[in-house]
Amino acid sequence: KGVAKELDVSERYVAPSRLLKPYHAGDGRGIYISSAPETKVLNNTVYLNEGEGICVEGPPRREGPATMSTHGYVVMNNISVFNHGSQLTLLPDTAEKDRPPASSDYNLLFSVGAVFAKYGWEGPAAWSIKEWQKISGQDMHSLDADPRFALAAMEDFRLLEGSPALGSGKPLLEVDHDYLGQPRGKEKTAIGACEAPAQTYPEPLWGRSAPGNQAP
Repeated sequence: KGVAKELDVSERYVAPSRLLKPYHAGDGRGIYISSAPETKVLNNTVYLNEGEGICVEGPPRREGPATMSTHGYVVMNNISVFNHGSQLTLLPDTAEKDRPPASSDYNLLFSVGAVFAKYGWEGPAAWSIKEWQKISGQDMHSLDADPRFALAAMEDFRLLEGSPALGSGKPLLEVDHDYLGQPRGKEKTAIGACEAPAQTYPEPLWGRSAPGNQAP
């Protein structure tokens, strides 16, 4: 199991390699980033939450003398599937001068009877990867597919051989190992919290504790 993550008015936070199944952030979301600039959401697996899987949104807010806003985010190498809300909700990128652009890519998203992705809380909804790419200009290398978990009903989110998530991610300096300590590939890497096929790990996921991946 993992823990849901809610981040509010914080700067340059990196959230890597967690399993988020229904342990919710705000309003039943898996990961919720609000009014937090230059935040990175990397290599998480988000499954069956009551609300949105991953949400990066929120209006500008005052935090002491500074104004904090959602911009310059990176959402990459995440699995967000079977959530009851949208699998991914992103604040539209305003591309303001002197700010890094927002980026979302190399994710695996999959929905059944739910919104695929949404471009802002008040923005348009997409029901497929092609529609999402057209609306947002994001996720050009992302996938719309069942990740093929080993046994999701038993909270085993390892990936079966042949999973489209295996080898389909982008190697990142910030993520050098997976949820269970397996080294990440330097040339190719998996999308989501687990790097290798299920049989690589010595026992089912629910029988292991994850080293170094507890929420702060």
